[in-house]
Amino acid sequence: MATALRRERPAQSVRDRFVASHLWIASLSVLILLSAWGVTSYLRRGAVISETTSGPPAHSATQIRGSLSSSLARLESVGAGNLSADQRSSLGELRAQLADLEQRHRYIAEVAPWVTSGLMLVLLTMVAWLSGRATRRLTRRSLDERQAQIQNDETRLRTTICTVVDALITISDRGIIESVNPATQRIFGHTEEELIGRNVSMLMPEPHRRAHDGYLSRYVETNDPRVIGLGREVSCVRKTGEEFPADLAVNEMWVNEERKFVGLIRDITERKRVEQLKSDFVSVVSHELRTPLTSIRGSLGLLMSPVAGELPETARELLAIAVRNSDRLIRLINDILDLQKIESGEIAVNEEAIDVGSFLEHAVEDNQGIADKFEVTLELKNDAPGAMVYADRDRLMQVLTNLISNAVKFSPPGAAVELMLTHAGDDLCFAVTDQGPGIPEEFQSKIFDRFSQADTSATRKQGGTGLGLSIAQSIMELHGGSLRFTTETGEGTTFTFTLPKATEFHESSSQIRRTRSGDGVPVLVCEDDEDTAGVA
Repeated sequence: MATALRRERPAQSVRDRFVASHLWIASLSVLILLSAWGVTSYLRRGAVISETTSGPPAHSATQIRGSLSSSLARLESVGAGNLSADQRSSLGELRAQLADLEQRHRYIAEVAPWVTSGLMLVLLTMVAWLSGRATRRLTRRSLDERQAQIQNDETRLRTTICTVVDALITISDRGIIESVNPATQRIFGHTEEELIGRNVSMLMPEPHRRAHDGYLSRYVETNDPRVIGLGREVSCVRKTGEEFPADLAVNEMWVNEERKFVGLIRDITERKRVEQLKSDFVSVVSHELRTPLTSIRGSLGLLMSPVAGELPETARELLAIAVRNSDRLIRLINDILDLQKIESGEIAVNEEAIDVGSFLEHAVEDNQGIADKFEVTLELKNDAPGAMVYADRDRLMQVLTNLISNAVKFSPPGAAVELMLTHAGDDLCFAVTDQGPGIPEEFQSKIFDRFSQADTSATRKQGGTGLGLSIAQSIMELHGGSLRFTTETGEGTTFTFTLPKATEFHESSSQIRRTRSGDGVPVLVCEDDEDTAGVA
């Protein structure tokens, strides 16, 4: 915004000066025209101002000339015989002077318009010259300021492009490289001279190299965006022949009515390496930590059972603490493993027809223990009795358990957590409502992020890994839906999700399941043996 204001001020200053100069010139022109019109009118009337001690203060030249002519005529007619020679001579000179005055008056009356017109023409020419000069100066100044602004913008853009750490490549509609930034040379190992004028497919390995021109030509002809306007992960090749993964984003632009394409390429080699390290770590956790931890938990359970005999009360309390923490570690490891499976697409969603009413009753029963612990009541409201859905029973129970346990933990003692099922068109809507403090506004955008918790302090009242809602959201996405929530501070929060209703079917001796793999492809499994069908 500040940059835009700085750019606007010079242009505004130029416009103000331009308008002010033209207003001054227009005012001067009007003044000259009015003055010329007044002079012309005055000369046309032959106005002559004569001050006298008596009588009218002024007479026009025509009136004076008429009065003198009449007086001379009367004088000649009345006293022609009584005038001396000198008087008659003076009278003749007076008549000659009067005739000369009349001749000069006629000359002035004839010449004055031409003089005035010439004066106006000279003045208007001067005004036009001054106006043109001022306009040229202002235009030249405006052009200089505009050129300086363009140069500044070009410098800023060039600096920005050179600073970008990702490869930025501009190509023609035939795939010919027209410009590259320094990051392109650093990432691919080619110099600018080796890239300009070459086909951009030189930066791609086979078989993508052969297919690239087809992508461009197809887009130009049909606007089919296989790559254009979309981001995707691709493989690129360096000058040394080494292939590396990259994120590619391509968009089109028009320059001088010519179609161009600009591509942004980001080397994600390091990111892939970190992801592989994370995958290896998860594998280590799975094999080297989960197995002994499960054994420890089993041994602790045996010690707590009557099989081990009676234990002192202090020992039993210590074992109970060890059991709770073992369960907590197992849940954390299971959450991490589930998250890794979801990310890698290894998790399978085994859909089957589920009677939602009985399923929700089991969910309430399974979570009654944690509700009793927090002195919270679980209430089930089923407005869709007999309804059925296709879903993975275990994964759906995992989602509901997470939502119910969260609602219980954040509700005050004596409150009620409501689990509701309603019709939503062709879908069924599941809702879990608590009476807790609500979700802080600054945390709402991060609620489905991994390891995120509203209270991150070491003294927080409620435990947890911060992975439950993230995993629940991923499971619902595998089912083709998503988790949503509404919250109000001090009133509570409601989490909802929808699943499509199951179509009517008839039980048979065979078990029918719909299995959805990690990539979302449904598979129909038909098997007489229930256990064998469950393996799918």
